[in-house]
Amino acid sequence: MDELYRDFDCANLVAFEDFKQIMELAGKCYAMDPKKFLPNDTFEALSKMGTWMMGAEDDLVEYARQKGVEDEAIQSVKTLKDYVVLVGVSRMH
Repeated sequence: MDELYRDFDCANLVAFEDFKQIMELAGKCYAMDPKKFLPNDTFEALSKMGTWMMGAEDDLVEYARQKGVEDEAIQSVKTLKDYVVLVGVSRMH
């Protein structure tokens, strides 16, 4: 997970533990090893892979809401890195 954290290049914005938690949730939602995600993976592409669980996006949206992210901001997210930064930054405030 350390290498993936470096690949996402968000250490100055998101704590490692928050990053790890977000990636594990995404891995569960999309039935993927979190280490296989790329920063520029789009939610549109992930949804088309056929491995995601029904309601996967709902779980990610709910998680973001629990961290204080507003729906408008959540809806603007396109990539996994965008999501990590949005949710991770909200946790740091």
